[in-house]
Amino acid sequence: MKQIMNQIMAVVSLHIFLCFGQNLQPGSESSPAGGGIICSPQNHITIDVPSCLENHTVRHIVRKLDRLEVTASAIRQALVEMEGSPSSTQGKSDTGARSNHQDCYDVLQGGHSTSGSYIIQPDDDLDSFRVYCDMTTDNGGWTVFQRRIDGSMNFFRDWDSYKNGFGHVNAEFWLGNDRLFRLTNQKKYRLRVDMEDMDGNTAFAVYEYFRIGDELSHYKLVLGPFTGTAGDSMGGHSKTPFSTAERDNDQSQGNCASTYKGGWWYTDCHQSNLNGLYLEGEHSSYANGVNWLTFKGHNYSLKFTEMKIRPLL
Repeated sequence: MKQIMNQIMAVVSLHIFLCFGQNLQPGSESSPAGGGIICSPQNHITIDVPSCLENHTVRHIVRKLDRLEVTASAIRQALVEMEGSPSSTQGKSDTGARSNHQDCYDVLQGGHSTSGSYIIQPDDDLDSFRVYCDMTTDNGGWTVFQRRIDGSMNFFRDWDSYKNGFGHVNAEFWLGNDRLFRLTNQKKYRLRVDMEDMDGNTAFAVYEYFRIGDELSHYKLVLGPFTGTAGDSMGGHSKTPFSTAERDNDQSQGNCASTYKGGWWYTDCHQSNLNGLYLEGEHSSYANGVNWLTFKGHNYSLKFTEMKIRPLL
Protein backbone atom coordinates (compact mmCIF):
# COMPACT_ATOMS: atom_id res chain seq x y z
CA MET A 1 0.00 0.00 0.00
CA LYS A 2 2.83 2.43 0.85
CA GLN A 3 4.40 1.82 -2.54
CA ILE A 4 1.10 2.47 -4.30
CA MET A 5 0.52 5.72 -2.40
CA ASN A 6 4.04 6.86 -3.24
CA GLN A 7 3.32 6.26 -6.93
CA ILE A 8 0.03 8.16 -6.73
CA MET A 9 1.80 11.11 -5.12
CA ALA A 10 4.39 10.92 -7.89
CA VAL A 11 1.64 11.45 -10.46
CA VAL A 12 0.25 14.42 -8.52
CA SER A 13 3.74 15.89 -8.20
CA LEU A 14 4.34 15.37 -11.91
CA HIS A 15 1.13 17.22 -12.76
CA ILE A 16 2.38 20.10 -10.65
CA PHE A 17 5.91 19.90 -12.03
CA LEU A 18 4.52 19.95 -15.57
CA CYS A 19 3.12 23.39 -14.84
CA PHE A 20 5.73 24.86 -12.52
CA GLY A 21 8.87 22.76 -12.42
CA GLN A 22 8.68 22.55 -8.65
CA ASN A 23 6.84 20.76 -5.86
CA LEU A 24 3.81 22.18 -4.06
CA GLN A 25 2.23 20.50 -1.08
CA PRO A 26 -1.55 20.01 -1.23
CA GLY A 27 -3.32 22.03 1.42
CA SER A 28 -1.41 25.29 0.99
CA GLU A 29 -3.48 28.35 0.12
CA SER A 30 -0.94 29.80 -2.25
CA SER A 31 0.26 28.94 -5.71
CA PRO A 32 3.23 30.11 -7.76
CA ALA A 33 2.87 33.09 -9.96
CA GLY A 34 1.42 32.31 -13.35
CA GLY A 35 -1.65 30.37 -12.25
CA GLY A 36 -2.52 26.93 -13.44
CA ILE A 37 -3.09 25.23 -10.08
CA ILE A 38 -5.31 25.85 -7.07
CA CYS A 39 -4.53 24.11 -3.78
CA SER A 40 -7.25 24.44 -1.21
CA PRO A 41 -7.20 23.69 2.53
CA GLN A 42 -9.49 20.75 1.74
CA ASN A 43 -6.59 19.12 -0.14
CA HIS A 44 -8.39 19.34 -3.47
CA ILE A 45 -6.13 20.10 -6.40
CA THR A 46 -7.43 21.70 -9.59
CA ILE A 47 -5.16 22.02 -12.59
CA ASP A 48 -5.87 24.67 -15.20
CA VAL A 49 -4.45 22.83 -18.20
CA PRO A 50 -4.43 25.78 -20.68
CA SER A 51 -2.52 27.95 -18.21
CA CYS A 52 -0.05 25.12 -17.63
CA LEU A 53 0.57 24.60 -21.32
CA GLU A 54 1.25 28.28 -21.96
CA ASN A 55 4.35 28.13 -19.79
CA HIS A 56 6.19 25.34 -21.65
CA THR A 57 7.44 24.28 -25.04
CA VAL A 58 5.86 21.31 -26.78
CA ARG A 59 9.05 19.27 -26.31
CA HIS A 60 9.04 19.97 -22.58
CA ILE A 61 5.37 18.97 -22.27
CA VAL A 62 5.84 15.75 -24.23
CA ARG A 63 8.80 14.78 -22.06
CA LYS A 64 6.78 15.31 -18.88
CA LEU A 65 3.76 13.45 -20.28
CA ASP A 66 5.98 10.48 -21.15
CA ARG A 67 7.03 10.33 -17.50
CA LEU A 68 3.42 10.69 -16.41
CA GLU A 69 2.31 7.81 -18.66
CA VAL A 70 4.96 5.49 -17.21
CA THR A 71 4.02 6.39 -13.65
CA ALA A 72 0.28 6.06 -14.29
CA SER A 73 0.85 2.66 -15.86
CA ALA A 74 2.75 1.56 -12.77
CA ILE A 75 -0.12 2.71 -10.58
CA ARG A 76 -2.69 0.82 -12.65
CA GLN A 77 -0.59 -2.35 -12.41
CA ALA A 78 -0.09 -1.91 -8.65
CA LEU A 79 -3.82 -1.40 -8.07
CA VAL A 80 -4.65 -4.53 -10.08
CA GLU A 81 -2.13 -6.49 -8.01
CA MET A 82 -3.51 -5.08 -4.75
CA GLU A 83 -7.11 -5.88 -5.74
CA GLY A 84 -6.21 -9.45 -6.64
CA SER A 85 -3.58 -10.07 -3.98
CA PRO A 86 -5.55 -12.74 -2.08
CA SER A 87 -5.48 -14.78 -5.27
CA SER A 88 -2.07 -13.72 -6.51
CA THR A 89 0.11 -16.15 -8.46
CA GLN A 90 3.22 -13.99 -8.42
CA GLY A 91 5.57 -16.52 -6.95
CA LYS A 92 3.86 -16.36 -3.57
CA SER A 93 2.79 -19.54 -1.82
CA ASP A 94 0.02 -19.99 0.69
CA THR A 95 2.40 -21.34 3.31
CA GLY A 96 0.52 -22.28 6.46
CA ALA A 97 -2.74 -22.72 4.61
CA ARG A 98 -2.29 -26.40 3.86
CA SER A 99 -4.78 -28.39 1.86
CA ASN A 100 -5.66 -32.04 1.44
CA HIS A 101 -6.67 -31.38 -2.16
CA GLN A 102 -4.16 -32.07 -4.92
CA ASP A 103 -6.18 -30.29 -7.61
CA CYS A 104 -9.63 -28.86 -8.29
CA TYR A 105 -11.12 -32.28 -8.95
CA ASP A 106 -10.20 -33.21 -5.38
CA VAL A 107 -11.81 -29.95 -4.23
CA LEU A 108 -14.99 -30.90 -6.08
CA GLN A 109 -14.97 -34.39 -4.61
CA GLY A 110 -14.59 -32.78 -1.20
CA GLY A 111 -17.98 -31.17 -1.56
CA HIS A 112 -17.06 -27.73 -2.95
CA SER A 113 -19.14 -27.15 -6.07
CA THR A 114 -18.79 -23.36 -6.44
CA SER A 115 -16.31 -21.96 -8.96
CA GLY A 116 -13.67 -19.77 -7.37
CA SER A 117 -10.20 -19.72 -5.84
CA TYR A 118 -9.03 -22.56 -3.60
CA ILE A 119 -5.76 -23.65 -2.06
CA ILE A 120 -4.33 -26.93 -3.30
CA GLN A 121 -1.34 -29.05 -2.37
CA PRO A 122 0.15 -31.24 -5.11
CA ASP A 123 1.58 -34.61 -4.14
CA ASP A 124 5.00 -33.33 -3.08
CA ASP A 125 6.72 -31.60 -0.17
CA LEU A 126 6.70 -28.12 -1.72
CA ASP A 127 4.42 -25.22 -0.84
CA SER A 128 0.70 -25.16 -1.41
CA PHE A 129 -0.69 -22.48 -3.71
CA ARG A 130 -3.93 -20.88 -4.80
CA VAL A 131 -5.72 -21.80 -8.02
CA TYR A 132 -9.01 -21.03 -9.73
CA CYS A 133 -11.39 -24.00 -9.93
CA ASP A 134 -13.99 -24.16 -12.71
CA MET A 135 -16.82 -26.18 -11.18
CA THR A 136 -19.30 -25.49 -14.00
CA THR A 137 -17.84 -26.54 -17.34
CA ASP A 138 -18.46 -30.18 -18.31
CA ASN A 139 -19.30 -31.28 -14.74
CA GLY A 140 -16.55 -29.20 -13.14
CA GLY A 141 -13.35 -30.10 -11.35
CA TRP A 142 -11.08 -28.15 -13.73
CA THR A 143 -7.87 -26.49 -12.48
CA VAL A 144 -7.42 -23.31 -14.53
CA PHE A 145 -3.85 -22.28 -15.36
CA GLN A 146 -4.37 -19.54 -17.96
CA ARG A 147 -6.97 -16.87 -18.62
CA ARG A 148 -7.26 -13.94 -21.04
CA ILE A 149 -10.34 -11.79 -20.67
CA ASP A 150 -9.73 -8.04 -20.97
CA GLY A 151 -6.10 -7.24 -21.77
CA SER A 152 -5.38 -5.89 -18.29
CA MET A 153 -2.30 -8.10 -17.84
CA ASN A 154 0.85 -7.99 -19.95
CA PHE A 155 1.71 -11.52 -21.18
CA PHE A 156 4.83 -10.57 -23.13
CA ARG A 157 7.12 -11.51 -20.26
CA ASP A 158 10.41 -13.19 -19.53
CA TRP A 159 11.29 -16.76 -18.62
CA ASP A 160 11.18 -16.29 -14.85
CA SER A 161 7.73 -14.68 -15.05
CA TYR A 162 6.36 -17.72 -16.85
CA LYS A 163 8.24 -20.02 -14.53
CA ASN A 164 6.80 -18.48 -11.35
CA GLY A 165 3.45 -17.25 -12.65
CA PHE A 166 1.90 -13.80 -12.84
CA GLY A 167 -1.48 -12.12 -12.61
CA HIS A 168 -4.37 -13.15 -10.40
CA VAL A 169 -6.49 -16.26 -10.52
CA ASN A 170 -9.75 -14.28 -10.46
CA ALA A 171 -8.64 -12.18 -13.44
CA GLU A 172 -5.99 -12.60 -16.14
CA PHE A 173 -3.11 -14.85 -15.17
CA TRP A 174 -0.59 -17.59 -15.91
CA LEU A 175 -0.29 -20.05 -13.04
CA GLY A 176 3.40 -20.73 -13.57
CA ASN A 177 5.31 -23.47 -15.36
CA ASP A 178 6.85 -24.83 -12.16
CA ARG A 179 3.40 -25.28 -10.66
CA LEU A 180 2.02 -26.71 -13.87
CA PHE A 181 4.85 -29.27 -13.89
CA ARG A 182 4.06 -30.25 -10.31
CA LEU A 183 0.39 -30.69 -11.15
CA THR A 184 0.70 -32.62 -14.39
CA ASN A 185 3.28 -35.06 -13.09
CA GLN A 186 1.26 -36.29 -10.11
CA LYS A 187 -1.63 -37.74 -12.17
CA LYS A 188 -2.72 -38.17 -15.77
CA TYR A 189 -4.63 -35.11 -16.97
CA ARG A 190 -6.62 -33.93 -19.96
CA LEU A 191 -6.48 -30.36 -21.20
CA ARG A 192 -9.47 -28.21 -22.13
CA VAL A 193 -9.15 -24.85 -23.87
CA ASP A 194 -12.26 -22.63 -23.92
CA MET A 195 -12.33 -19.60 -26.19
CA GLU A 196 -14.63 -16.82 -27.35
CA ASP A 197 -14.42 -14.21 -30.08
CA MET A 198 -15.47 -10.57 -29.86
CA ASP A 199 -18.99 -11.39 -31.08
CA GLY A 200 -19.70 -13.96 -28.39
CA ASN A 201 -19.08 -17.05 -30.53
CA THR A 202 -17.53 -19.82 -28.45
CA ALA A 203 -15.52 -22.95 -29.16
CA PHE A 204 -13.42 -25.45 -27.22
CA ALA A 205 -10.59 -27.90 -27.70
CA VAL A 206 -9.89 -30.97 -25.55
CA TYR A 207 -6.67 -32.99 -25.54
CA GLU A 208 -7.01 -36.36 -23.89
CA TYR A 209 -3.56 -36.17 -22.34
CA PHE A 210 -1.56 -33.17 -21.15
CA ARG A 211 1.76 -32.93 -19.35
CA ILE A 212 4.78 -30.65 -19.26
CA GLY A 213 8.33 -31.47 -18.23
CA ASP A 214 10.49 -29.71 -15.67
CA GLU A 215 12.67 -26.67 -16.23
CA LEU A 216 15.62 -28.81 -17.36
CA SER A 217 13.46 -29.96 -20.28
CA HIS A 218 12.35 -26.35 -20.87
CA TYR A 219 8.86 -27.40 -19.79
CA LYS A 220 8.45 -29.67 -22.80
CA LEU A 221 4.81 -30.15 -23.79
CA VAL A 222 3.16 -33.54 -24.37
CA LEU A 223 -0.39 -33.74 -25.75
CA GLY A 224 -2.79 -36.56 -26.55
CA PRO A 225 -5.59 -36.87 -29.15
CA PHE A 226 -7.85 -33.91 -29.92
CA THR A 227 -11.63 -33.49 -29.81
CA GLY A 228 -13.74 -30.33 -29.83
CA THR A 229 -15.29 -27.57 -31.92
CA ALA A 230 -12.37 -25.14 -32.23
CA GLY A 231 -10.20 -27.29 -34.46
CA ASP A 232 -6.78 -28.64 -33.52
CA SER A 233 -4.36 -25.73 -33.31
CA MET A 234 -2.25 -27.09 -30.48
CA GLY A 235 -1.54 -30.72 -31.35
CA GLY A 236 1.28 -29.66 -33.64
CA HIS A 237 2.99 -28.02 -30.67
CA SER A 238 3.34 -31.32 -28.80
CA LYS A 239 6.88 -32.45 -27.93
CA THR A 240 8.19 -28.90 -28.12
CA PRO A 241 9.82 -26.85 -25.33
CA PHE A 242 8.53 -23.57 -23.95
CA SER A 243 10.08 -20.34 -25.22
CA THR A 244 10.20 -16.71 -24.21
CA ALA A 245 11.91 -13.86 -26.00
CA GLU A 246 15.18 -14.28 -24.09
CA ARG A 247 14.98 -18.11 -23.95
CA ASP A 248 14.63 -19.10 -27.59
CA ASN A 249 13.96 -22.86 -27.62
CA ASP A 250 11.86 -23.03 -30.79
CA GLN A 251 12.60 -24.78 -34.09
CA SER A 252 12.74 -21.59 -36.12
CA GLN A 253 15.86 -19.86 -37.38
CA GLY A 254 14.34 -16.72 -35.93
CA ASN A 255 12.89 -16.01 -32.50
CA CYS A 256 9.19 -16.90 -32.43
CA ALA A 257 8.51 -15.53 -28.95
CA SER A 258 10.05 -12.17 -29.83
CA THR A 259 8.30 -12.00 -33.20
CA TYR A 260 4.86 -13.09 -32.00
CA LYS A 261 5.01 -11.39 -28.61
CA GLY A 262 4.33 -14.20 -26.15
CA GLY A 263 5.58 -17.12 -24.12
CA TRP A 264 4.51 -20.43 -25.65
CA TRP A 265 5.46 -23.87 -26.92
CA TYR A 266 6.55 -22.47 -30.28
CA THR A 267 7.56 -24.70 -33.15
CA ASP A 268 8.33 -22.93 -36.44
CA CYS A 269 6.41 -20.85 -35.33
CA HIS A 270 2.77 -21.48 -34.27
CA GLN A 271 -0.81 -22.45 -34.93
CA SER A 272 -1.87 -21.13 -31.53
CA ASN A 273 -0.57 -18.20 -29.55
CA LEU A 274 -2.85 -17.78 -26.54
CA ASN A 275 -0.27 -15.70 -24.64
CA GLY A 276 0.15 -13.20 -27.47
CA LEU A 277 -0.88 -9.55 -27.51
CA TYR A 278 -4.48 -8.75 -26.58
CA LEU A 279 -5.53 -7.07 -29.84
CA GLU A 280 -9.33 -7.36 -29.57
CA GLY A 281 -10.52 -8.99 -32.76
CA GLU A 282 -9.21 -8.53 -36.28
CA HIS A 283 -5.69 -7.13 -36.54
CA SER A 284 -3.47 -6.28 -39.49
CA SER A 285 -0.31 -7.54 -37.82
CA TYR A 286 0.41 -11.18 -38.49
CA ALA A 287 -0.06 -13.89 -35.84
CA ASN A 288 0.96 -11.85 -32.78
CA GLY A 289 -2.43 -11.73 -31.09
CA VAL A 290 -4.34 -14.20 -28.93
CA ASN A 291 -4.66 -16.54 -31.92
CA TRP A 292 -6.14 -19.98 -32.52
CA LEU A 293 -5.64 -20.67 -36.21
CA THR A 294 -8.43 -23.20 -36.81
CA PHE A 295 -11.05 -21.08 -35.01
CA LYS A 296 -10.48 -17.50 -36.18
CA GLY A 297 -7.14 -17.48 -37.99
CA HIS A 298 -3.81 -15.73 -37.53
CA ASN A 299 -5.23 -12.23 -37.88
CA TYR A 300 -7.89 -12.41 -35.19
CA SER A 301 -7.20 -11.95 -31.49
CA LEU A 302 -9.69 -13.68 -29.21
CA LYS A 303 -11.65 -11.93 -26.48
CA PHE A 304 -11.51 -14.82 -23.98
CA THR A 305 -9.39 -17.90 -23.46
CA GLU A 306 -9.11 -20.26 -20.53
CA MET A 307 -6.79 -23.26 -20.27
CA LYS A 308 -7.60 -25.87 -17.63
CA ILE A 309 -6.84 -29.45 -16.65
CA ARG A 310 -8.74 -32.29 -15.00
CA PRO A 311 -7.62 -35.84 -14.15
CA LEU A 312 -8.46 -38.59 -16.58
CA LEU A 313 -11.42 -40.35 -14.98
